[in-house]
Amino acid sequence: MTLSPHPPVDFRTDQARADLARVIRAGAPSVASRIAGLIPGALGTASTLHDIRAGGPVTEAQITPALDALAYASALPDDDFPAFLWANAVLLTALLDGAAPADCLSEHWDVFADSYRLASNADRAALANGFARAKELRHLRADTAPAPADRLTRGSEAVLAQLAPLARDVVAAARAAGDTARPTLAAAMEHSDAALAAFAMIDICLSTDREGDAASAWPELSAWLETCPDPVRRPLVHAVRWLYETRPDWVAAPRQENGRVPIAVIIPDV
Repeated sequence: MTLSPHPPVDFRTDQARADLARVIRAGAPSVASRIAGLIPGALGTASTLHDIRAGGPVTEAQITPALDALAYASALPDDDFPAFLWANAVLLTALLDGAAPADCLSEHWDVFADSYRLASNADRAALANGFARAKELRHLRADTAPAPADRLTRGSEAVLAQLAPLARDVVAAARAAGDTARPTLAAAMEHSDAALAAFAMIDICLSTDREGDAASAWPELSAWLETCPDPVRRPLVHAVRWLYETRPDWVAAPRQENGRVPIAVIIPDV
């Protein structure tokens, strides 16, 4: 069995892994049992899959005894759709972690794209971004990558429609004052101004030269948003996720853990 190379630790890989982990955790306990039952007599498969569902690491040692059952379930969308999605999420995580064969899902997007599109927007985007990232890292041998639309949890119209009500008053005030200065996230956070933050994010989403502002601000912005009520936090987080999903080179700046070790600041599911 030829395994994919061990993956680097980086924001886009960590984000793809985190989104797939949400899909895995959301699976019902019976899904793991049903997948294990596809290969009668396979020792340890059920306990391995339940451990993975509970948040355990997807290592080569774990995935190997369950690989046949997962591969089987990952190709049967019409027989058991929840198990199909769950098995794909586990195998994609294994690919990102360097724990699965690089050809284990090589034809799946070609063959099952329409089935993936039947999932919820968030699940479909998590799987599509997992496929895309595994292919970018050359951990997955596949000819076809998901289309840009497949990688979106929500479109730009929905993102901007959520931000607009937050920003309305500050936009009107800027227009009335003839203020043409571009709003910044740094100024918004300095003044704890949610309306200004929404205005700045709208400008970033509509521009072609400012996505780096959100990337560099994200570690501080994510901490600030934790203090904000959901009606403020959610639209801004959705905008950051849209930048990640639409700009292949968008990489959020890391946070320095204990002032030394950089860690990825994951965009939450809200």
